[in-house]
Amino acid sequence: MTTTQPTAASPAPKSSPGVFPIEETFRVTDAKSLQHDWTLHGDATLTGDHGLQLTPNANYKAGTALLNTPFPSHSGVSIEFDYYAAGGNADGFAVYLIDGAHDTGVGGRGAALGYSFVTDGSKIVAEGVTKGYLGVGFDAWGNFSTALAGPTTGGKTRQPNKVALRGSGDKRAGFQYVVGVDAPGGLKATWDDQAHVQVVIVNAVVTVHLTRGGRTTTVLDGVDLKLAQGQDAMPGTFKLGLSASTGAETMLQRLRNLVIALPAEMPLQVEGPDEAPAGSEITYTVTVRNDGPNDVPGAEITGALVPGLSNVTVAVTGTDGGAQAGDGNAHGENFTQRLDLPVGGSATITVTGTTERDATGQVTCTATIGSHEHRNTAKDRTDSHTTRLTAHIPLDNLKVCQQGAVSVKPGEQGHIAISVANPDNNAIDLAAAELVFDAPTGFEWTGTITFTYYNANGQTVGTGDTSLDPTLENDDKRLRLTGLQDLRSAEGYVLAYALGIKARPEAAPGRRTDGKAVVADSAPLRLTATVQGADEAQSFTNGDRKLPVLQPAMLETKQGESGFMAVTVGFEQDGQQDLSTLDQQFRTPTGFKWNGYISYSYYSGGKQSQGSQGDIKHRITDGGKTLAITGMPKLMASKGLYLTYVLGLTADADADVGRHDDGEARIGDAGPLKLHATVFAKDEPAKCNR
Repeated sequence: MTTTQPTAASPAPKSSPGVFPIEETFRVTDAKSLQHDWTLHGDATLTGDHGLQLTPNANYKAGTALLNTPFPSHSGVSIEFDYYAAGGNADGFAVYLIDGAHDTGVGGRGAALGYSFVTDGSKIVAEGVTKGYLGVGFDAWGNFSTALAGPTTGGKTRQPNKVALRGSGDKRAGFQYVVGVDAPGGLKATWDDQAHVQVVIVNAVVTVHLTRGGRTTTVLDGVDLKLAQGQDAMPGTFKLGLSASTGAETMLQRLRNLVIALPAEMPLQVEGPDEAPAGSEITYTVTVRNDGPNDVPGAEITGALVPGLSNVTVAVTGTDGGAQAGDGNAHGENFTQRLDLPVGGSATITVTGTTERDATGQVTCTATIGSHEHRNTAKDRTDSHTTRLTAHIPLDNLKVCQQGAVSVKPGEQGHIAISVANPDNNAIDLAAAELVFDAPTGFEWTGTITFTYYNANGQTVGTGDTSLDPTLENDDKRLRLTGLQDLRSAEGYVLAYALGIKARPEAAPGRRTDGKAVVADSAPLRLTATVQGADEAQSFTNGDRKLPVLQPAMLETKQGESGFMAVTVGFEQDGQQDLSTLDQQFRTPTGFKWNGYISYSYYSGGKQSQGSQGDIKHRITDGGKTLAITGMPKLMASKGLYLTYVLGLTADADADVGRHDDGEARIGDAGPLKLHATVFAKDEPAKCNR
C-alpha cells in the first residue's frame, strides 16, 4: 500500500446525515414492517430471514423492489448487500438508479433484468424503466450484454457470468451497453458462500466489488460514465431499484442486508514483527488514510489479537492532514480506536500486548476500518499480520527456589515457601513486575501470603506497610501478584514468600511436581506438593486452642542444601499481648542445623498480608541445633492475628534420607509443636530454577 497523501480536486462534499445511511435488512414478511418506503412489483416478495426474494425458482418470473425515497448524488453513493442466486442458470439480477425526481414502473424482464427494454429483432417488446441513469447487471445467463437488452457492440452472443453496465435510458430509448467483465467463480451463490455486492458511484465514476467467502475482488474499477455514448448528466438525486428475472431457465434470487451510504475510500495496513520470543511484548502498527470523496468524522478501527494477549493497549501515535484521535480501548483480545478522518487525513495507531511465556505457534493481529454513516470503498479496508513465536528468552534471570513443599490430606491447607534472589544484580523493579504461581495438580491457592527480606548474614528487613492483595484465577489454580517493592539485590537480600495452598477434597494421594512459579521474567520454577494418604499425619499443630502453633509446610531439601521452614502462630485470646515479651525457641529435626536466616510477616482479615516491620535478633546454640529469638519489634498481638516465621536451615551432607519428625517449637506458654523435615538424596531434581 502506498503512503502518499491524496490530492483533492475540490473540497470534500458535505455529508447528509439525515438521509444516510439507508439500511434495510429485508428480514421481514410484510412490506409494512420495512424501515423505508418500498414498492414491490411482480414476483418480488419478503420471506423473513431469507430477505427480499426477487424471483422464485420458476420459469418466466420477474420481480422488482423500488425505493421511493430519493437520496442525493453529489457526495457519491455506496450500495451494498448480500445475495443468494442458486437452483438454476438464468437470468440474473440488477441494481439500478433512476432520476430521483421521477417514479418508474418495472423494466423489461428476461434479458433486460428489469432495467432496460427488451427487443425481438428490431422490435421493442417490453419497455425499460423511466429516467434510468445506470443499470448494473449481474448476468448469469448472459443476455444482458446482448442486443436483446438494448444497444450494444456485442451482437446476440450470450456472455454468461458477467457483471455488465448499461447507461441512461428512458422506456424505449437509450440503455447503451457500456462494459462487461467476468465474475470470478461465476455468480451462483448460497448464503453459506457469503456473497456480497458493493456498487460505488462517485462523480459518475462506477466501481463494483464482489465478495465471496471473505475475499473481495474489484471487478469494475473506475468506469467513467461521462465518457459513455449517449449518457445523460448525473441527476441531483437518485432512487434505487433492485430487480431480477427468469425465462426458460430458472434461478432462486434473493438479497438482504442492504446499506446505502456515503462512500469514503479508507485503505488500512497492519505491520508487525515476523517473529518474537514467547513472553515478550509485541507491537503492531496500523496505518489508515482517507482518499475521499467524503470526510469521515466517525471512522472506527476494530480489530483483534488472536490468540488473546495480556495487557493489550491501543494508542494513536501519529496523525496528519487534519485527522484527530477519538476514544480507544482494548478488552480481552479485541480493540477499537475512533478517528476523525477528513479527506487527505491519515493516522497511525499502535496495538501492543504480551504473550504468555509458554505460548507456542503464532499471533495474528487483524484490523478493519469502517463507519456507521459512511461505507468504506477501499479494497484493502481489512488487513492482518502474523507473528511466529520463538522460544522464550529470560531477561531478568532471577533465582527462584522452592524452600518448603506442602504435604496435607485432601481438603486440608498448608504453605509452600519460595525464595527470590538476584545473583546477577540485574536492574529489576518488582513493583512493576508480575508474579504468577500455578498450583500443582490437585491443589488450589488459598490467597494468603506472608513475605519478608533476609540476607546471608542472618539479618531481616521489614517491608513496612506494604500489603498484598493477590488475584486468584482459573478456579483458584493460579495466583497472580503485582505491586511489590523493589528487590534489594544490591544489598544481598533475598525475598521470601510463604503461599497458602489447599489440597482439593477429591485429590488422590501422591506427590505432584507440575506446579510452576514465574517471578518477573525469571525462568520457570517447578513447584511440588504432596497429597497425604490415609496412614499419614493429618496436620502439624500443637493442638492449643488459645495459642495455636503450626507448621503449615513440610520442609523438603536435598542432602547438604538449605531450605526454609515456616512456623505460624495464631492468636485467639481476646486480650492483646506484646510478642517481644514471649520466649520463643526452635530446635531442628535430626540431620539439620539452623543457618541464621530468620524473618517474619503477618496477616489478618483473610487475604490481606503485611510484611515485617523491623529486624529480628536471635541466638544459635547447641552446634546449630537451637535458635532462640532474643529481640524483635514491638507488635501487639490480638485475636485474629496470624504471625508466620520463616526459618532457614541446612541439611547435613550425610543426613539420613527420609522424614525427620523430632524438631520442636516453643512459643510462650503455648504447647510445644513438633517440627518436621524431609531429606532427599543428592540426585533429587533441583529445587531452584537456575
